[in-house]
Amino acid sequence: MRNLYPSASFSDQQIFTQLHKVLLFHEFTASKVLSAFLHFIVEEKIAGRGNDLKEYTIAVKGLGRTSSFNPQHEAVIRIYALRLRKTLQAYYNSDGKHDNIRISVPKGSYIPHFEPNMPPHIAASPIQPMIHATNTPIAVFPFLDISPNNAHRYLIDDLCEQISTDLSCSSRFAVISYFSARKCAQQTADLRDAGLQLGANMIITGSVRFKLDYYYLNVQLVSAGNGIQLWAQRFEQHRNENSVNTMAGMVTRELSRFIYTGYSVIN
Repeated sequence: MRNLYPSASFSDQQIFTQLHKVLLFHEFTASKVLSAFLHFIVEEKIAGRGNDLKEYTIAVKGLGRTSSFNPQHEAVIRIYALRLRKTLQAYYNSDGKHDNIRISVPKGSYIPHFEPNMPPHIAASPIQPMIHATNTPIAVFPFLDISPNNAHRYLIDDLCEQISTDLSCSSRFAVISYFSARKCAQQTADLRDAGLQLGANMIITGSVRFKLDYYYLNVQLVSAGNGIQLWAQRFEQHRNENSVNTMAGMVTRELSRFIYTGYSVIN
C-alpha cells in the first residue's frame, strides 16, 4: 500500500515564509486580531513553547489583553480560534491550494500543525479527511448475522456497542451512540442517508457468522459521503466467555492502526 502522507519536516524559515504568505490573504489583512493570533501561536510553536499555548497565554501575551483576563468567564479566544480555523480553510481552498506547507489548528488545541499540503487531486480523495481529522464523527452500524439460524442478534448488538465504547476512548473520534446508529439503521439501508442523518463522516459495518466454536467477522469502514469502502478486514475468534471483548478489541486496534498510520487502500 502507498502512504499518502509521507513524513516531512520543515525549517523554521520555511514555516515563517509560509506564515507570511497566509497573512497576505485578504481575510487576514482585514482582521488584525486573527493575524496577531496566528502569528503568535506559530512563533511560540517554533520557539518550543507550543505546550504553553493556552487561552490565557494567547489572550495576554498574543493579543494584548490585561492580566485580569479570565478564560473561565470569557470565551473570546475560543471564538477567535473558530474563526481562525475557518479562515485558514478558506485560504487553502483558494489562494493557498498549491502551497507546499499547510498550517492548521486542530480542534481542541491551540497548537498549530505544519504538514505537507496535498495536491488538489489527492485532497479530494475520500481518504484525506479520515487520516488527519480530529474528533472525526463515526458510527458503528449493527452487523449482519449471516449464520444459518440467525439467532445471535443479542451478541452482535453487544459486540457493536463494545466497539463504539472502545473507539470513544480515542480523541481521534467523536463516536455516535450505538443506540442512535441502530435506530437509524432500522429506518434506512442507505449508508449515505444514514451518515447525513447522524452527522457521521464514516460508518463501520460488517457481518458475523457463527460456525461450530468460532466467530467469523467481516468488517468494513465506509465513507458516509460517497459510500466508498475505505478499509476492510476479516477476523476470527474462538468462542469463549471473553469473545465479545476480544473481538471488539481486535477490530478497534486494527481500525485505529489503519487511520493512525495514514495508509490508503490504493495499491
